[in-house]
Formats: sequence, structure tokens, C-alpha cells
Amino acid sequence: MISSHVCCNRQTTNVSSSPTRHSSRPRRHRWIRASMPAILGLLVSLALVPHSIAIENVQGETWTLPTLGSNRVSLLFDAVVSDRDWSQGITFDIALREGEGQPRALVRYQTISAVPNLPEPGQPLDFRIEFDVTCNAGVVTGTPVEAYVRFCTNGHGVIWHPLIDAGQEGSTEVTGAFGLVVLDENGTPGPNPTSATALSCAGASSAPVLSDATPMIVQPARPRITDNHLPGTIGVYFDPLGTMCQGTISPGAIDTVYVLAKLGESDDSRCGIEGAEFRFTGLPASWDISPVLNHEMLGIGDPFAEGVTVVGTRCHRPSNGVVLLYKVLVYAGAEESDVTFGIESRDPPTNSQFPCPLLLSCDDPVYTQICVEGQSCFVNSTVVRKCPIVTTVETSTWSQIKTLFR
Repeated sequence: MISSHVCCNRQTTNVSSSPTRHSSRPRRHRWIRASMPAILGLLVSLALVPHSIAIENVQGETWTLPTLGSNRVSLLFDAVVSDRDWSQGITFDIALREGEGQPRALVRYQTISAVPNLPEPGQPLDFRIEFDVTCNAGVVTGTPVEAYVRFCTNGHGVIWHPLIDAGQEGSTEVTGAFGLVVLDENGTPGPNPTSATALSCAGASSAPVLSDATPMIVQPARPRITDNHLPGTIGVYFDPLGTMCQGTISPGAIDTVYVLAKLGESDDSRCGIEGAEFRFTGLPASWDISPVLNHEMLGIGDPFAEGVTVVGTRCHRPSNGVVLLYKVLVYAGAEESDVTFGIESRDPPTNSQFPCPLLLSCDDPVYTQICVEGQSCFVNSTVVRKCPIVTTVETSTWSQIKTLFR
């Protein structure tokens, strides 16, 4: 990566070595021809250098503190890309705090090389950090081990990227028990630090010990669903854009409903999906159906019985956020009122840890499973029904994601 300092030096060298305004035209042309390789090289280098990013709004910290005889601390948290300091790289600190004192940086993370395919400002990032904490005669040292950032990569879902050489070791003195906290680029502490007395140094031991009252997992993770940002859903609709959730199906006629996945705005489905799993419920016994699967997907199972798992051949991320799963032709053999078509979990689910309708992220070969809410469709209702309001559904928790890296 070319720093702004190096760039400016090169520009200054080019200007100082250029001919004056009074040089003859032939000399100017000769200089231009001679300088073209360097100029083109500079332009290409600048074009190829991705922006670096800084982070803010740390949330959802999950700490795994050292067990007996171990120095290792694992940390999972999420943040958002800030719109400033892009030239400074990803920057945050793991800080030590004693009592009510100010946090003191223990391990600093600042990228040197650029991370490819960076998201735009305001987009969410997930971090997985591991570092060692050691004690030596009242001095605590933090040593970085591994660091990864996970974000939406177009066409590939949410991908983990290593932060190579980003961690910098640090040390600070302590007089008693201490805790840990994440500081964002502005030095703002994350909302879920460990207890201020979570760890302590036992004599000259090289490993800190847990305080008796502190559990190993300090803060449970939660999905990051920001205000006014809807999570992903799977629903049944009377139109292919997913705007009509109420309609009529008359006896003797063939009508059409659509099973649609709607990508979320801040959960993992925002990056596109490669599949889904669900069960279609509420079909009257007197009605017949003919389901037509999206021709770009393969279905395993029966959506109207035990349920179905559908997997696509590519990452689906349409601009309107609506992905067709099934087109269902419905023939009503008899009059039926107040019918509710619903979307529920496959029975049994493919993965017992996800007993829910779910979307599959594009992160091949992991295919992260994202629990979503099923959206109902009301047919031949005798009263006016409103479309359901989408609520937050517990998505893939950090503890489940972390098992992928053990």
C-alpha cells in the first residue's frame, strides 16, 4: 500500500524534475515520453490501493476469558465502518481498566496493509480477536495472536478476512484485579466490557487468573439489528414483489401465490442468499397445488409436508431485495374462508440448532444459517387483515459462528 507521504514525495520529484515553462516543445515532448512509464505506474498504483477503514459504534462484545493455566482471551464483537479516517486503517484498542480509572490500551489493532472489498461507511463489521494476557511482577502485557474482520463481500456473502500484522503488543502496570474493554477509533468504550475485577495476577505467575465471581462467558451475543433496519423474512404473497399479503382464491379457478425471501438490511442476509429452508402451512385439504421452484435452485424435500431446503447455483442479491423461491399454482376445489398460508420451520429442521425458517448466506462452503421470521398470507378473509409487522428474530449467535473456527 502506498502511503500519502510516499505519494506526495513522488509527485514532488516529478514536478521538480520537469522542464520549465520556457522549455522548447521538443524537450517537453521528450520529457513526457520519458516520464510516461513512471506516471502510468503511479496512476495504476493509486487505482489499485483500496481504502482503509476505521470503526465506531462497538456493540455485542462476547468475551471468553482464560481458564486455569491459560493466557488466551477470545473476543467477538461488531461495529460499523465510520466515514472518517479512511486513510488510517482499521483502528481499535483492547484496553485494561482498574476500578473506576480510565482504560489503558493493552493491545492496539491498526491495519498496515489494505483489506480488500471494503464496505461503505455505515455498514456493519464483525470482529474475531484472540490475544494472550500475561503477568510479570505487577506488569500486564497483551500479545496479539489472531484477528479477523467479517463483512459483506458482493457475490460471496459475509466473509472472514485476516487482519495481517494489525496487532501491536502493549503493557501497563496494575495494582490489583482488572478488567478488559474495547475502545473504538475515538477511544469510546464498548457497552459490554468485562467486570472491572474479572482478572487478577497471582503473585509472579505468568498467567492471569479469573476472579471467583466472574463467569468465563461474560456477555452473551445478540444479533445486530439497528433501528429502522428490517431483518430478513420468508413469506407468502399474492404478487411477485411481496407487497400483497391478502387476497381471494375462488372455487374452480387457478390462482397464484409466491413464496419470497426478503433480504434483511442489517442481518447476514443483506449480503445475498444462496438458499433457504422452510415449510408451507395452512393449505386446505380440498385445495390442490402445483409448486414451481425457482429454476436457478434445487429443492430437497416437500414444502407442503416436512418442508424443503432449497439451494441456488449463485448468490442472489437483487436490487429490490426480493428473491423468488417458489411460484405456487393453487386450485380451490371448494369454498374456504379465513385461510392463512404460513411459513414455518422444516420438521425436523436440517440443523437442530436452527428450528426456524432460515436463509442460507452465500459464504460457501459454510452457508451461514440465518433464522428469519415467516410472513403469513391471508386468503378469503371475512375481516380485513393487516400484513404482519416484522420483528427481530434471533439469528446465528456468535457462539455458533465461533464453532466454525475451532
